[in-house]
Amino acid sequence: MSRQIGWAIAVLCLAGAAYADEEVPLLGAVTVTGTRLVSSEPSTTVVTTQDFERFNELRLTDALSTVSGLTPTPGVRGSPRGESRIYLRGFDGLQTPFLVDGVPFYVSWDGEPTDLDRFTLFDLAAVEVSKGYTPVAYGPGTLGGAINLVTRRPTRDFESNVAGSIITDRGGVNGYQADGNLGLRHGNFYAQLGASFLRRDSWDLPSSFAPAGPAVFNPLQGNVQPSGERLRSYSKDRKFSLKLGMEAGEGSEYALAIYDQHAEKGVPPYAGPPNPNQRFNYFDWPYWNKRGIYFLGQTAIAPGISLRTRLYYDKFGNSLYSYDNLTYSTMLTRRAFRSEYDDHSTGGSVVLDAKLGPGMLSLAGHLRNDYHKDIQTYPVRIPATLYFQDRTWSAGAEYRLPLAEHYEVAGSISRDSRKAIQAQDQNLAGASFALGDQSATNFQGQVIWRVDSQSNVHLSASRRGRFPSQFERYSYRLGSAIPNPDLKLERATTFDLGYTALLGEERIEASVFQSRLSDLIQGVTVSPGVIQNQNVGDARYTGVEFGGSGPIADRLRAGINYTYLNRVSLTTPPHILFGVPRHAAFVYLEWHPLEALEIVPSATVNSGRLTSDVASANGEPVGGFTTLDLRASYRLSPVWRVELAGRNLGDRLYQLDLGYPREGRSVSFVVRGDF
Repeated sequence: MSRQIGWAIAVLCLAGAAYADEEVPLLGAVTVTGTRLVSSEPSTTVVTTQDFERFNELRLTDALSTVSGLTPTPGVRGSPRGESRIYLRGFDGLQTPFLVDGVPFYVSWDGEPTDLDRFTLFDLAAVEVSKGYTPVAYGPGTLGGAINLVTRRPTRDFESNVAGSIITDRGGVNGYQADGNLGLRHGNFYAQLGASFLRRDSWDLPSSFAPAGPAVFNPLQGNVQPSGERLRSYSKDRKFSLKLGMEAGEGSEYALAIYDQHAEKGVPPYAGPPNPNQRFNYFDWPYWNKRGIYFLGQTAIAPGISLRTRLYYDKFGNSLYSYDNLTYSTMLTRRAFRSEYDDHSTGGSVVLDAKLGPGMLSLAGHLRNDYHKDIQTYPVRIPATLYFQDRTWSAGAEYRLPLAEHYEVAGSISRDSRKAIQAQDQNLAGASFALGDQSATNFQGQVIWRVDSQSNVHLSASRRGRFPSQFERYSYRLGSAIPNPDLKLERATTFDLGYTALLGEERIEASVFQSRLSDLIQGVTVSPGVIQNQNVGDARYTGVEFGGSGPIADRLRAGINYTYLNRVSLTTPPHILFGVPRHAAFVYLEWHPLEALEIVPSATVNSGRLTSDVASANGEPVGGFTTLDLRASYRLSPVWRVELAGRNLGDRLYQLDLGYPREGRSVSFVVRGDF
């Protein structure tokens, strides 16, 4: 089968040297076209650099929280390990591919990026969020949609920007941030260079936080977090990126990009009341590194056909240490370990867009090899290093056909396959798990009614699948889980009815959607303290979302995003579906009392949510919350701006995961320069 896919990709590459379509996506984007960064796909939302700066967003989780349907959350594997993830219309990061310039960016073992807080925004031009009909160009596994980060490229001979800030709270200065971008163009050649540094020494809890009981060091008896500074809340992130490109004629462009990011972080411990369902881990991440190189190509030779090509090598390594107690000095109990990842991925994709009759045909091929090395240096394990490898490929076809004057239909079919090549079992002295192949056939269809040149109504239906990750199939979770290499893939049937309108620079969107999931994967308790990932049956996700922005008075505009989501388990007894609030909203005002002054207050509102699938604890619910933020920016000159940005100004005590309160009030002083 892999040989057949290889021949298919080769044929696509040869076919690409023919024609060019005038509306091909920008290099690095999947659906975004034009200099305004507008998506050609009505069910795709685009967040731009202007949006990042409007709310002084530094990390990807901050940017995604302003998009309807998207809920950043620590999740069941998040807060105890200090990792942030997302849900898109109720689908988690395993079910929603994460890409950078169209290149898959998940970690081989985990099947997702592992921690979105490690991704800063300084070198991005936009974020594409595909929530309904998802083109085959995104690749396999788009059960809930896809998220693609589009990096910057210069449009002028010289352009650069710099930013720096200090972050303060009641304890004084506790963080620093600096970033810069430099773009150069000479003829048809360009270079884009970026670097960033973000450091938090600590952050403070809200003043209303009070320990649930006296601080104790026995990890099974209660809270160890005092008031004030959050324990182990430090982090340090730095990133370097470089893109070298050339434009080789009308519609043709090629670029080579490299990136290197490094992080160190502490993990705040549990800070709630005594809870027998919590493990009270004391974790540390000495390093979290991701680096790689990728090639982007867009070839157009004559009207009608263009070819997009991506090749990549991605490497990820980290270390996770678990200690006995809050002293972080001994490793004597069963909870203690030193674990390291050494992962890398290689792969590529081609997408051929060809004018065929009155419509447009897209043919896509994707291939990826995932390698994981699980290294455990303590406690002693034989063998100390275990090896895992998967190979995933996908081939798909999509056709878009205009009908009459105001209608367009689109349909796609794709076939995804995965081969488990190597998977070593630590309990069998490194002998192999049972290996098997899996395949999924995906279908999509969409009808678009273009009401006028600026608005449309779209209706789509899809049936898509995604393969379980290496972690889901093989992990023992350090003695707390039993592997299940026979996990079946998850499938979802989704219907989406939406309206989209572009009014100048503003976008209005609204959707009603429903997904029916089958063979949903969840952890099931098989003995006290031990779970196993199993296919637990069906579930239904139903939701409504709308968003938009626009002027409401002279020098004043407003924006809102709202999501209602109801997730129901269809099994008997029902399984707990956790991680997402039923109601979520983000609202803001943008006021320009003076030409040089901009004031942007905003509010985030969430209803309560369940934070785990522990039935005996009713899903471990946490309450809803409202937080208030404010950014004020003053332009000193055409080049320089100074800003004051406050987060959680009400100092609200709230949680996204039981026992892990979020940061209290903080204020940042920012200087920005655009050259």
